[in-house]
Amino acid sequence: MFSELFYAPGAGFTQIGAPWERVLYESVDWIVGAAVVVSVGILLVCVFRNGPVGRRGRVAALLLVVLAIGPGLIVNGILKEHWGRARPRDVVEFGGDHRFTPAIVISDQCERNCSFTAGHPSAGFALAALGYAYMSRRRRCAVFAAATGFGLLVGLARVAVGGHFLSDVLFSGFIVIGLTVWLGNRWIGRASEP
Repeated sequence: MFSELFYAPGAGFTQIGAPWERVLYESVDWIVGAAVVVSVGILLVCVFRNGPVGRRGRVAALLLVVLAIGPGLIVNGILKEHWGRARPRDVVEFGGDHRFTPAIVISDQCERNCSFTAGHPSAGFALAALGYAYMSRRRRCAVFAAATGFGLLVGLARVAVGGHFLSDVLFSGFIVIGLTVWLGNRWIGRASEP
C-alpha cells in the first residue's frame, strides 16, 4: 500500500530521477565512504602510535565491523542475494511480471540483488555506530535518531522509485541498528546519564 503512493498507472513510479531521490541515493556512498575513510585513518593512527586504541579507535572499529557484517554480509551478501523477493517495480501490481511476496516469505521471484532487504538504507542505519563516541545517553540517542532518520529518508527514496518495499527498509533498520547496539554495548559500553 505504501509503494502505491508513488505509483501512477501508465506512468509507473513517478519519482524516478527526481532530484531529491538522486541526492538521497547518492549521498549514502559519499557519507558512508567518508566515515569509512576517517575510521580507517583513526585506526591507522592508533596502530602507528603504539598506544592504547582508546574510545575513538573502538568507535572507528565498531563502525567498520557494523558496516561489514550488517549492510555488507547480512543485508547485501545473504538476504538480497538469496531471499528472492521481487522489487516493487517488477511485480504485477506495478506493471511487472513477477508475483508479490510478503517480506518474511522466501521466494523465487528474483534471482539476484533482490528487494529484501534494502541495501542503501542499511548503510545509512549503520552510522548509528558513531553514537558510541559519546558516553552521554542524550548525545548517543541523538546520533542514533539522526542515523535512523537518514536511513529512513534513503529508504523513502528507494520506495518512491520502486526499488524497495517499506518492509525491506524497516527490516534493514532492525537488523543493522540491532547489530550496532548489541556490538556497541559489548565493546564500548552502555550510555550513562544524562
